[in-house]
Amino acid sequence: MALELESARPALERFLAATLSSPDCCIVRLRRLTGGTVQDNWEIEIKGAPPGIPARLVLRTGRVVGVNDSLPAAQEYAVLCAAAKAGVRVPQPVAVCTDVAVIGQPFFIMGFVQGESRPWKLQRMPEVMAAGDAILEEIGAELARLQTITPDGNHALDFLKPPPRDVAREAIGEMRAYLDSHEHPHPSIEYALRWLEREAPAPGPVVLCHGDFRFGNVTIAGARLTSILDWELTRWGDPYESMAWFCMHFFRFGRPDLVGGGLGSRAALLRGWQALSGRKPDPDLIRYWDIMASTRWAVISLQQVARQVHGGENSLELALVGLATAEMEMEALSRILWDGQRRATGAAA
Repeated sequence: MALELESARPALERFLAATLSSPDCCIVRLRRLTGGTVQDNWEIEIKGAPPGIPARLVLRTGRVVGVNDSLPAAQEYAVLCAAAKAGVRVPQPVAVCTDVAVIGQPFFIMGFVQGESRPWKLQRMPEVMAAGDAILEEIGAELARLQTITPDGNHALDFLKPPPRDVAREAIGEMRAYLDSHEHPHPSIEYALRWLEREAPAPGPVVLCHGDFRFGNVTIAGARLTSILDWELTRWGDPYESMAWFCMHFFRFGRPDLVGGGLGSRAALLRGWQALSGRKPDPDLIRYWDIMASTRWAVISLQQVARQVHGGENSLELALVGLATAEMEMEALSRILWDGQRRATGAAA
């Protein structure tokens, strides 16, 4: 794919020159960026950028074989624009192209953001880990800003699936439908789904959810949050979904002891969220959505490995993700057990 993009350099230059109204715009550097299992990203350095447009850009496009729920380029770009308008720290939206004649498939372009996103590298930076809780407060505040975007009258995001009337029960139904079609039984996941169904909270507010809000999809530079990345899985959902997803054991990477995404404490994340949203976190909802997150990732890991086994993607990374199924089943069941013990003893934790 990188060679195809290199061969499309002249067409891409013409697109940039026309879109940016800068006839002298030309590409001086084109480099594929690492990371990402759903989308591909290339760094583009241009000369002749008009005022307000950075010289370093990122071109982002979906892979030929991807995830069913992944938004196409034009829709992800619209989400990026909506998040930017709400004041969320995101890369600057620059342009979108739906003409497949340019590089062979739709794409969009955004500003390059300084910072590191790879958890394994960030966790080895003493200055980042020393500021972990402060960074988490920033992340919590950005989450609260994102959640100011609601379905009411938001016609710019009409392409998203209609907002669920009951987020939890609709998620349960979707996961159960997938398991019913799967080639192998997964009774542990079925048990967790039944628990989630019986304990489901009353429907609450529906807000915009990033869809994969976690350490790894944020950039950090100088021990500060610089942006939130990768919006292709955005959907309407529950305010507590993203907080639980960020704190899931699987996404703590090399620091499972740091509940706040492997970066610091969950309390810091919640402080940032509460300070900007004005809402006091509900411990019961946090516990519920923790179990939902583990169960959802168990199902997603099945879907990811299916891309490797049946979907035509030869990817060791996807195959390894499939190993997460058992881990997430264990985490979901353990959390259910802990919740039962807490209720039996009347503990507050």
